[in-house]
Amino acid sequence: MVIVGSILVEFEPFTEIESCVGLDWNSGNRGPGRIPLEWTSRLQLALGAAKGLAYLHGTSNSKLSHQHLTSSNVLVDGEGNACISDFGLLELVSPSPPSSSFSSGSHAAVAETRQRSDVYSFGIILLEILTGRPAVVHGEEDLAKWVQTVVREEWTSEVFDIELTRGKGAEDEMFALLQVALLCVAQEPKDRPRMAVVYKMIEDIRERGNRRSRGSLSPSLHDHSYESSSPCLSEDTPTFTSC
Repeated sequence: MVIVGSILVEFEPFTEIESCVGLDWNSGNRGPGRIPLEWTSRLQLALGAAKGLAYLHGTSNSKLSHQHLTSSNVLVDGEGNACISDFGLLELVSPSPPSSSFSSGSHAAVAETRQRSDVYSFGIILLEILTGRPAVVHGEEDLAKWVQTVVREEWTSEVFDIELTRGKGAEDEMFALLQVALLCVAQEPKDRPRMAVVYKMIEDIRERGNRRSRGSLSPSLHDHSYESSSPCLSEDTPTFTSC
């Protein structure tokens, strides 16, 4: 198997992230026999998927995008690493007009719009990881709007998957990742961060968790200040290497 920047380029048996988190409620995988996916594993999935998408966007000089990113095409290997799959399928099904038909400015604008759309889709995946809810239930529920409404009404702790709230000590990181997700699903595309920035913020959250695990536990989920967990939004972009 060869993985470049957490992008799957050769096939090997994988599990979809939605199955790991238990998003397919109709399959019954939220039953009594289910083994809950704990926080550190979910954060590892979020970080791996962010790295893959940031690599895709960055290695192409901001020209490439996924265009159809969902939790069903973020795959998990046997070691719990997330990999982006199905990259470029939409381009094969519905190819873009030849580049000669665009001016350089309009071509760049289209590429930028598509990448910002990828960021929104990634934000939805983060919300699925955090809430344990699928993006759409019976074609009716908009997950982003539901989360935004709950947060706006100051019931933020109600957002998180009950499997996460059973644990203790990771509340700071959970709230911080929620804020990253909400940045990604901002209504205006221009307000969404670039994926390299998203990856850096999630990496910072993981480092915060590592420091926390070596020290004292964080406050109770119900006593938590939502603003206190704000991740640092920086335009510094990480450097990725293929492996």
